[in-house]
Amino acid sequence: MNKRRLIFGMAVMAVAAAAAVAVIRLLPGNAPEIVGGKAENCAAAADAALLNAPSAAPSAGIDLALRLLAAADHDAPIGCVSPLTLVQNMAMIYGGSGGATRTQLASVFNFAGDPAQAVAMVAGADRSLLERCGGKLAFSAVVMADGERARFRSGFLKLLADWPEAAVEPVDFSDVASSCAKINDWCRAATRGLIESIVSPDDVSDLSFAVFMSALYFRDRWTAPFDDCGLKPFVSVPGGAAADIPFMTGTAARKYAENDAWIYLELGFTGSPLNCVLVLPKTAMGADALIGGLNGGEFTQLGMAAQSCMVTATVPKFKVENTLDCMAVLRRLGMTDFGCLEPMAESRLPLEIGMIRQKNYFDFNLEGVEAASVTGSMVAAMSLPPPLPRKEFIADRPFLWFLYDNSSRTVLFAGWFAGVGE
Repeated sequence: MNKRRLIFGMAVMAVAAAAAVAVIRLLPGNAPEIVGGKAENCAAAADAALLNAPSAAPSAGIDLALRLLAAADHDAPIGCVSPLTLVQNMAMIYGGSGGATRTQLASVFNFAGDPAQAVAMVAGADRSLLERCGGKLAFSAVVMADGERARFRSGFLKLLADWPEAAVEPVDFSDVASSCAKINDWCRAATRGLIESIVSPDDVSDLSFAVFMSALYFRDRWTAPFDDCGLKPFVSVPGGAAADIPFMTGTAARKYAENDAWIYLELGFTGSPLNCVLVLPKTAMGADALIGGLNGGEFTQLGMAAQSCMVTATVPKFKVENTLDCMAVLRRLGMTDFGCLEPMAESRLPLEIGMIRQKNYFDFNLEGVEAASVTGSMVAAMSLPPPLPRKEFIADRPFLWFLYDNSSRTVLFAGWFAGVGE
């Protein structure tokens, strides 16, 4: 095989899924007890900025995927990110955000207009995709909230109720072990046991209010299965030494395209309209250059130009499991405000997003692909600054006094006080 590096992992597998399904997001329903009230301080400013926001461009899915890949750490030999579950999770947060938080979420994820408009767009896309995938793809979403610490507003719960296949459930964060077990049990069930946990006791505190979770599970067989072809050399770094890794090979009719820089190959599935897309550079390059070298428009053009050919594909077999700090990724994409959540809930203390974590599983094998992803975000009350130290100043003896400008250090008057004259 030509010793070029493939864009692999859910690094490109997720890119392929995002490209195939565009912007697909899932949000929850089944509201618990609701409370009334308005939260306009943050929301009004965001609505003004987003009222006429343009809808996502046709290639927004792949553009987002490539930006997420670029913002992730590239230390591991196989990269993995699920744009889909992150978009689903942040759509939930978007529904209860305002101010700069809402504006920045809209910018990063191409959420269009106010939350109600975004809900209508993404819920429709979710239903359509699930129907077309015929049971090969499953979405799950849940919000677990501690009602003793804050209460969701009725407007926010109404938005969540517009999504099927989801739930809002109570949790007691004061019992750290029990709350973690409940969250991780849901994670395990939603991913068919592929991902064991999404939170640890260190993620839960006296300030925790709610955890938002979105998950997907996908399993399907190739239209043309591969054969094992043993170990073959693979060069990870241009000019570096080759390492023997497991490969598989197969000849079948597949969609294929190429331009001056890239070779594009679609691997189809028997039971769903999704494709696993591999994009191979014609010139060997490292991971950073690889990810930075492809753009969404080019990817889309390759896909549109792809034609059926008899292709002998010889590709590595691999399995990847990873954890992604999505707070760090979003900061690299320009998000700075995670704390304007007044439209979400009534709370004695202001709320903020304290954690956004994603775990992924992707098995690329002879028969097909099995994959799962969970994104979890923790919303907690902001800790108030410690109270100011208490001191006393009793001027019962002579003292100096000054009328003073701290900025310029200018003294307008200076004097002393040593008692009241007779």
